[in-house]
Amino acid sequence: MLKFATNKSVLHDTDLIVVNKLASQLKEFEDVSIKLIGHTDADGSDEFNYKLALNRALETKSLLVAKGINSNRILVISKGEKEPLKPNQT
Repeated sequence: MLKFATNKSVLHDTDLIVVNKLASQLKEFEDVSIKLIGHTDADGSDEFNYKLALNRALETKSLLVAKGINSNRILVISKGEKEPLKPNQT
C-alpha cells in the first residue's frame, strides 16, 4: 500500500522505494501484469475522490512506466471512497 498526502496524488519519497522494488520485480517477471487501485478517504465529494484516487493510481503507473515497464501491463482502477482500506478515522 502506498500512502499519499491528503488531497494529493504525489507519492512520499519513502514510497518511491516501494515503487522501485515493484519495477524491479516486474522487470524480472515479464509475463506478470498488475492492477493499481486508487482509494481515498471519505472527505470531499464522490466525484473529487474518484478523480483523486484515479490520479493516484495513474501517478504510480507513470512512475513504473518511467522505470521501463510497458504500460500495457498495468491496469488502473479508481475506487475513490467507495471501498476504504481503513476506517475514515485513520
